[in-house]
This record gives sequence, C-alpha cells and structure tokens, in this order.
Amino acid sequence: MTVNETVSVVDQNQTTKMHNEDNITNPAGVFIDEVAIIGTAALPGNTCSIDKQTLSVTGHTIPVNCVRFTSTNVIITDVTSNPATCSQPTYHCN
Repeated sequence: MTVNETVSVVDQNQTTKMHNEDNITNPAGVFIDEVAIIGTAALPGNTCSIDKQTLSVTGHTIPVNCVRFTSTNVIITDVTSNPATCSQPTYHCN
C-alpha cells in the first residue's frame, strides 16, 4: 500500500528542512517512517520545531501527529481525534 505523508510547520525558532515523502509498506505491511531534525552544524541548545504530520492510505487518514523536535529530544503526540489541537498556542516553541 502507498502511504502519503504531509508535514507542515506549526512553530519553530530555527529554520528547518521539511521533508514529505510518500512511501510503500514493506512485505509485512509495515510503514517505516523516520523523524529527525538535521542541521549543517551543531544545533543550538534551544532549537525547537513543531510540525503537524498527517499520514493517509488511499484517502483515509491513519494518524495525525504533533511532533516537537528539540536539539536533544523528539516528542510525538497523537492528535488524530482532534487534529486542530496541533496549532498555536496549544503547541509552541518558547
């Protein structure tokens, strides 16, 4: 199956490279996704980027995630039941 991915910026204090990629499931039916924030130099300690990630298969949304990247951590919150919550001021970089 083809899995479609859409990523949009909610808030950030560093310019980040966005990467959307449609992909297919492996033979076991598993979709593998990678989450990362990458810079050309060491990331400042206060780096923050919050992105809304929507995955869908044949037009059906499977999860909607609010992803908070920092220089040391990634926190993924499933907001599928209420995707509108992945917005400011609920999610923001301080």
